[in-house]
Amino acid sequence: MRANNVLGILYASSYEYTVQELSGLRTMGSIPFGGRYRVVDFVLSAMVNAGISHVLMPTKSNYRSLMDHIGNGKPWDLARKREGLFMLPPFSSTDSTGVYSNRVEALKGILGFIREAEKEYVLLADGNLICNPDFGDMLAYHIDSGADITIASQRGASPKLINTMMLETNAAGRVSKCLVTAGEGAEGLFAPHILLMKKELLVEYLESVADAKIAGFERDLIQARLGDLDIRAWELPNFLAAIDSLPTYYNANIALLQSKNRRLLFPAERPVYTKVRDEAPSVYGLNASIKNCLIADGCVLRGTAENSLLFRGVSAGKGAVIRNSVIMQDTVVGDGAYLDSVILDKRVTVAAGAVLSGAANQPYYVPKGAEV
Repeated sequence: MRANNVLGILYASSYEYTVQELSGLRTMGSIPFGGRYRVVDFVLSAMVNAGISHVLMPTKSNYRSLMDHIGNGKPWDLARKREGLFMLPPFSSTDSTGVYSNRVEALKGILGFIREAEKEYVLLADGNLICNPDFGDMLAYHIDSGADITIASQRGASPKLINTMMLETNAAGRVSKCLVTAGEGAEGLFAPHILLMKKELLVEYLESVADAKIAGFERDLIQARLGDLDIRAWELPNFLAAIDSLPTYYNANIALLQSKNRRLLFPAERPVYTKVRDEAPSVYGLNASIKNCLIADGCVLRGTAENSLLFRGVSAGKGAVIRNSVIMQDTVVGDGAYLDSVILDKRVTVAAGAVLSGAANQPYYVPKGAEV
């Protein structure tokens, strides 16, 4: 089902405090991922592929890189005369004082935009999610079930994020119990903060909120209203990573080295769009050895790379060894350097012969533009 009657709202700044190393100079949504993408690309592309043509993206701070990446929305076909993509930095209004501390405050701040959108439904999603769901299927389920609210869900170990919802459902998929966690993580059916509902229900809730600083969807709109609202769980059938720490980010990247995960995240019928950077093909030296890696365009590799992701424009010198690592755009690795289980941010320079090593549960991180 085409979702052209749905307003998309994608929070660009969700849970930035969990990866301060990566989000210190950028929003959560603009964190590089998977060799050539940003985190925001995945859910935004899923919205577009479902037919959503009007997307609001509230931001909080450090959004310059996100503005540079999103531009006018053309790569997602959202550069339109009507509707399209709207990045919404914090601003003061009669409904908001500006900078917000939670989702409800963010939505109160853009309530005017929500009211004016000529859509029947609204789809809300966090910006820390690496997934590519079929939102058209989610909308069809929502309408066919007659639900007031449909929550995307998945079974397994929940992310260690505050206000994560752990759900219990009956045979029809209706949510019968909702536990809101304090960020400790749990095992079971959890909700990665993707909600679908009628716009009038969202507006009614936002208008009823007296103090947005202490309000929350999880307790006020879901947990407290299980008795009078028909709330359903729609299970995500594909790859999902909810970034809640630096190791989670690292492991989500490394997971793409498995072909099964790539097929789930990049199905042919739902492509993932991103900002185009035209580069020459990657160049491999005569003695280069590359095994089980994802290599973006524009790289120059003269050493060894194994089980790693190399973003656009990475250069590795003779005798350099890169293993189990995530190397971001335009990074230079000197001759004879040795890297294992590291994350190098953009434009890092690694000196010849340097040795950097971490572990999967605690990768060694080097910040953007550093020289080591």
